[in-house]
Amino acid sequence: MIVVIGIALFLIIILGLYVNTEERELVNKENERTAMTSERLEKYNYYLSSGDEWYHQEKYYNAAFQYRLALEVFPRDPMALEKLIQAYDSNCFYDNRNCGKSEALMKSFNID
Repeated sequence: MIVVIGIALFLIIILGLYVNTEERELVNKENERTAMTSERLEKYNYYLSSGDEWYHQEKYYNAAFQYRLALEVFPRDPMALEKLIQAYDSNCFYDNRNCGKSEALMKSFNID
């Protein structure tokens, strides 16, 4: 009887260690995902703010480049998309460059 109880306790301990290991692995994976998301968000914010700085300096081509990088991080982000379209329009109007790109971009995102 004592042997059976001992084996049962041993199995319970082993099972508990296994469950704790799996739980720790899940927590570690979630922490990695959070870090990756945080890293992506940091990049996205940097690209947007850098694009805004270029835009305010009237360097529309450079601003558009940064906004495109922001869209690479979050491909369907409406804010980055709007800023990129605005940079293309300004680049066309003031520098006669990238004309038609904002229109093509709006079509590719189905924006009327």
